Amino acid sequence: MYKSLHIFLLWVLSACNPITQKNIDLVTKDTSTSFSTGIVKITDTSYFPYLIDTNVIFNNLKKLLVYKNNKLDKILEYIRNLEAISVNIAEIRFKNDSILFLNETFSAILMKKYIEQADKNVLTLRCLENIIKTTAITDSEKMKLFYLFPEQLRKGSVGQKILNKLREFEVNYGTDIQQFNNSELSDVDGRKINFQDLFKPSYEYYVMIFGASWCRPCRYGNILLKKHIQDLDTNNIKFIDFSMDKDAFKWKKSLEEDDLSWKCVWLRKNFQSEMAVKLKIVGVPRIFLVDKNQKIITEHFDIEFILKKIKSLGIPPSRN
Repeated sequence: MYKSLHIFLLWVLSACNPITQKNIDLVTKDTSTSFSTGIVKITDTSYFPYLIDTNVIFNNLKKLLVYKNNKLDKILEYIRNLEAISVNIAEIRFKNDSILFLNETFSAILMKKYIEQADKNVLTLRCLENIIKTTAITDSEKMKLFYLFPEQLRKGSVGQKILNKLREFEVNYGTDIQQFNNSELSDVDGRKINFQDLFKPSYEYYVMIFGASWCRPCRYGNILLKKHIQDLDTNNIKFIDFSMDKDAFKWKKSLEEDDLSWKCVWLRKNFQSEMAVKLKIVGVPRIFLVDKNQKIITEHFDIEFILKKIKSLGIPPSRN
């Protein structure tokens, strides 16, 4: 979770689909190719040998975790070496954050494959908690993994805890956000804002994005939204960013770096605010799609999920 002016977003999940399975002792990467993320073309592949290889199959959880931790140690050493010789330290750190995020994504892919083929016991069931927050695996795929386990485990205390987490983004459906009239909000100039004023004039839909300057997926989500917002009719839909930062200076600095075009406000009590508590926001990103009656109709942690929902609602494209 973290920072960026010109972040190199390494969203290469197409590379996650294994074509051939590799022996655990013979992990290699092609370090000569370049690829496109949909945002920017990446030609620097010097870090490929340090990335988790999603073509590897593990039948032992301990070996999987050792492999993951070894890769993390190596990539952190690689990053430290890059930063030691870099002239533009800020830019290289942004890129390095992307590499770390990519490795986390690949780690989730490995865990999914392990769960699919491992014995369906409580220990394997607990492994599901490691992939709940990843965007590399769809919600329906996660639920399918859950139902691979025997009914006795699914209905046990561990199973119910995981099921509740899998269904986390259903709990606020239908919630009327007009109840949050007194939310403690400030704009970038430090002026207090009334929550309901954010919903004037009326729009068909609103997207409430809860994030923070220190949250890497939040900052990546901003990059993706900047790319797609030009294709949306912003006369019908309004985007509002709520910062959960404790430090207003860091929040304002991130706004300057990311250059966002939508409304941005600071929730001064962050996770302790009435709104965050009632909406059960305990982590970010957290994104809510709200209709013109100010009722929540969808929520998720992935902006692309929300954008697909917007498209399914038939909201007209940009008129620009």
